[in-house]
Amino acid sequence: RKPCGRQNSQDELTMNTEPLVIRIYAKLFGWLASVTPFAILRRVVPPMRSSNGVELWVLGNTILALMVASVISYSPESFWSLVLIGYGIWRTFEIVVTQMNVMFFDEWRAKRDGRNYSLRSYRRMALLLMHNFAELIFWFTAVLIALNHDAQIQINNADFWATLRASVVSMVSFSSGDIKPLNPLASGILCAQSVIGIFMTLLTLSRFISLIPAPATQDGTERWKQ
Repeated sequence: RKPCGRQNSQDELTMNTEPLVIRIYAKLFGWLASVTPFAILRRVVPPMRSSNGVELWVLGNTILALMVASVISYSPESFWSLVLIGYGIWRTFEIVVTQMNVMFFDEWRAKRDGRNYSLRSYRRMALLLMHNFAELIFWFTAVLIALNHDAQIQINNADFWATLRASVVSMVSFSSGDIKPLNPLASGILCAQSVIGIFMTLLTLSRFISLIPAPATQDGTERWKQ
């Protein structure tokens, strides 16, 4: 058993050698994660702490986002429409914070605390990430429909499918496509969608490609890659 004083010295040495920028952002995103809707739900409903709870949460939110985007054009200014859009913004915040923690800080925190870190399944992770990507598209589609109804943006063809397509274009590029922002707020929302979309696109592609199995090769000079 190691003396307490020696262990404390090692902990202080570890903290002193860790990059300051990592410690700052790890603490920041750890706090941000505590105010996400799922974190609050897990504190109130303990069964949601299981991995199945996470999967139900992701699937349920994807379906909810699609439903909101599909029906919001019928009553974009109603109280419940505004509540659901507000929730969609909060949920978008949660997805970004969660992916930042998974990519940069969760494993780092576990190793710092002397805990083992492992994923339940790489394929599960990739599938949930793809659901997150689709969910973001649906939430932004709902926001664009509301903005178009409020005359804050102009969409050449304002039906659901055209708006969904415009949302996809904004998610994968910095082009607004058929959308023309009419005020700074709309420009900021489109810019935020593009930044979040590029981040999620790169993250999704990198994780999905890493899961594709490499086929066997008959070229002896290439077998070292397998």
